[in-house]
Amino acid sequence: MKPVFKILVFIFLIAFNCSCRAQMVQTIADAKKMEINEKQFIGKPLKTLLQEIKPEIKKVAVSPGGGEFSNFFVFYFQTKQDFIKSRDEGKQPTSIRVYVKDAIDYKDFDKSYNKDWWKWDANDVKKYGNFIVRAILVSGKD
Repeated sequence: MKPVFKILVFIFLIAFNCSCRAQMVQTIADAKKMEINEKQFIGKPLKTLLQEIKPEIKKVAVSPGGGEFSNFFVFYFQTKQDFIKSRDEGKQPTSIRVYVKDAIDYKDFDKSYNKDWWKWDANDVKKYGNFIVRAILVSGKD
């Protein structure tokens, strides 16, 4: 009976520990942790990185193409109006730029580039979640 009890307690502790683990980015101010812990995400699917971000991603820009400095997503935590207001005030809003190994479809770049920035939603996570992360750059300050 004791071995069964010990096994059950062990399983409970593991399950409890996994369910209580906090996300790396709790607030926008924590975004720099993504870059500091970049090695934790390199070579892994984008969805793994996205699971570590608690603040809502309100807008995203994409850059498709070839070469070392292309195929990336830039995630923003502000609406378009708030972003423009911050830029007009000389502030650089926090963003997380994630370079991926996979090619981003040029049609997506067109959606991102138009006047109504591209919104990020669950469908995008399904479409791009398996893209492999190759680098992370965090910029700005909120």
